[in-house]
Amino acid sequence: FSAAAIGGGAATAITIGIAAWVMTLLGALAGGIDMSHVLPGLALFVAAAIGYAAIFVPLGYLAPRSLLFGLGYVVVLESVVAALIDGVAQISIWRIATSIYADLAPSFPDDLAEVALGPVVPGVGGGVIKIGVVLVLGWAVLTWALRQRDAI
Repeated sequence: FSAAAIGGGAATAITIGIAAWVMTLLGALAGGIDMSHVLPGLALFVAAAIGYAAIFVPLGYLAPRSLLFGLGYVVVLESVVAALIDGVAQISIWRIATSIYADLAPSFPDDLAEVALGPVVPGVGGGVIKIGVVLVLGWAVLTWALRQRDAI
């Protein structure tokens, strides 16, 4: 059940991510922007969707105010704390997904990388492995939580 729940959450988030990517694609086409910078964005949205689903589906089960915790994670941890503390930046789902995009895009300006990635090194392999680890941990936490509830 836990794999299905995370899979369903990921599928929903991926659908939203693809819709956002399509809007980006249409805007880029309308603006005459080079598609080689837009097409790798699909990997960014899909990786972020999987990573966030792996965190927020178990969180939604465990916490009564999970929306507040999720917003806190995104706004406080990923935006503020990750910019200040290098170690926290390494566990930021958005920065990990952006590292995949940065490796796939034909060019990624250094000044943008400093802001968007911080200490996270661009790389498809490393990003996919990190997202995979987050996915397995999220599945394990949700499995544990479901077993605990059944035991009560």
